[in-house]
Amino acid sequence: MKRLKKLIIPPDFPMARVFNNAQDHLEEVINPITDSQIIDGVILEDIALNSSTFTTIEHKLGRKPRGYIVIRKSAAQTVFEDAGDYANRKLFLKLKSSGAVTVNLWIF
Repeated sequence: MKRLKKLIIPPDFPMARVFNNAQDHLEEVINPITDSQIIDGVILEDIALNSSTFTTIEHKLGRKPRGYIVIRKSAAQTVFEDAGDYANRKLFLKLKSSGAVTVNLWIF
């Protein structure tokens, strides 16, 4: 995730000290948020899952995901991931549910 990029204001510019102090305070607030591991992710929508087989989902992160959050589901079903550390986890997630459900996911 990108960090806050501060503007360079010449010291002789009117209000430069106030502006630079404001940037410093903003940086103290913004950078911890952008450094959070959960922020660097993607939303995948309308993923159909069922209880009979694992569904392979391309997550497009370019790395192993740290986790996922179900942000919307069409039914009161539980979603879970294949327990194994399968070889292509850098590209795909394998998910299954306790019953038929369509979900939206935040994968990070």
